[in-house]
Amino acid sequence: MPRSLVFLIATVLMALPNANAAIINLFNTGVNAVGAPLNDNTVDPHYAITYVNGATTAPAYVATAAGGYPIGPWLGDNTTSAWITPAIDTNGGTNWVYRYTTTFDLTGLNPLTAVISGRWAGDDGGGASNIFLNGVATGQPVAGFTSWTNFTLNSGFIAGVNTLSFQVQNSGGGPTGVRVEMSGTATANAIPDGGSVLLLLGLLLVAGSIAPRTRR
Repeated sequence: MPRSLVFLIATVLMALPNANAAIINLFNTGVNAVGAPLNDNTVDPHYAITYVNGATTAPAYVATAAGGYPIGPWLGDNTTSAWITPAIDTNGGTNWVYRYTTTFDLTGLNPLTAVISGRWAGDDGGGASNIFLNGVATGQPVAGFTSWTNFTLNSGFIAGVNTLSFQVQNSGGGPTGVRVEMSGTATANAIPDGGSVLLLLGLLLVAGSIAPRTRR
């Protein structure tokens, strides 16, 4: 096959669609399926809490200003997220470590190109607080519950279903919770458009007709 034809085919393959796409099944804390904040004391359908101390899993309850304290000093309500806690009264065990976990699916997307960025708040900050992607700590603790802490994840993703966890330690007892706002993108797996497919087939037919004459 002539080198010029090989180069042309390679060029067509490189030009196949490869656009960025949103990770659509990635949810903020305390929201429903369309991203609207849930009511106070309802269960968040997208997150579950693992008590690291006891290795048990429990639902995450939504906490809003409608329930009063600790919303203020905790960050106040907005239209994109809500706090989630291990109990309706927001209280947790002293020195207990809580890991709030959600999942998202990268099927059809290239995990090597995935990026998630956002912000989170937690009670308590510092200590054992961290973000875990597929069980691996990313070294991004939270500052506290009165302001947001920004974060970015750009490695450690896998094909298919991924797990994302936000961990805090309730070092002083009393209220404990987590709040997250985030979004993500990844490159869609290349799917040739009709024109690219026809051009590639044409080039392959030409290559097939040239190759026998070259051998003769």
